Amino acid sequence: MTDVAFASLPSWWLTAAIVLAVAAAILLAYRRPIVPLSRPKLATLVLLRAAALAALLAFVMRPVARLDPPQGSRTIVPVLVDVSRSMRVPDAGGLTRTAQANAIAQFDLLPALSRKYEAVRVDAGDANKSDLVGALEGVRERFRGRHVAGIVLLSDGADTGERTATGGSSLPVFAIGVGSPLGVRDREIVSIAAGDQRLTDASVDLQVTASTSGFGRAPYEVRLLANGVSVDTRRVTPAADASPRRSWAWAPASHRSWAPASPMRAAARSRAASARARACAWRPPRPRRSGL
Repeated sequence: MTDVAFASLPSWWLTAAIVLAVAAAILLAYRRPIVPLSRPKLATLVLLRAAALAALLAFVMRPVARLDPPQGSRTIVPVLVDVSRSMRVPDAGGLTRTAQANAIAQFDLLPALSRKYEAVRVDAGDANKSDLVGALEGVRERFRGRHVAGIVLLSDGADTGERTATGGSSLPVFAIGVGSPLGVRDREIVSIAAGDQRLTDASVDLQVTASTSGFGRAPYEVRLLANGVSVDTRRVTPAADASPRRSWAWAPASHRSWAPASPMRAAARSRAASARARACAWRPPRPRRSGL
């Protein structure tokens, strides 16, 4: 069975006003014709113009035909589960966000949706980014030609992919958030920058940017390491919702790095480790010797 409806149907009073305006325009157009016309010809022209304006009005309201799915096929509801790296954070009641999303999909969504629809689980994103727009486009291409009632998305946040939504599909997307609504308690070394060494064994300005979230204004320590041995420690008191920038001078006797002294969660440790790796890879350039 096929049902036809209007996707952009205005309110009843606006529809009535449009119909009255169209009828008045037709009557005024043929009230006093320039060329005398017989009644049959005048009635024919009025009917043709009324039919043309009615068809134009119907096209503006966007008629949509709703078709029943073919026999033997069920309506599909894809369940997208974000599998990006941020889903590994254990802030969902002691579980990781991935575990919470899998539990919701396996024990709640899929059994409930399978009673009426064909529920299919699809992974969204990868280990590096949450490409939610790409996952939605992939689902539309995968089930093109089949009846899809809607898409359910389990994710912990915004899209970090490079593509942007084009808005070319009318499929509804029902998003379900996972993880703690308060965010992750995190401390990390954001960046490390060192100045140029002018002379051998001369001090070098080392500029470190650290950020903290979820700990308020509680102070924490930042250590300077030389071959894994702490050579200097500074106590940092962050401002509210800010990343304090501090500068220190040091003599680069060997490879050194900065690391926060307080324990961090898994997400903060991974980012601090990458920052330390970048710092360890830096070697001060040897100065050129010139005669005076």
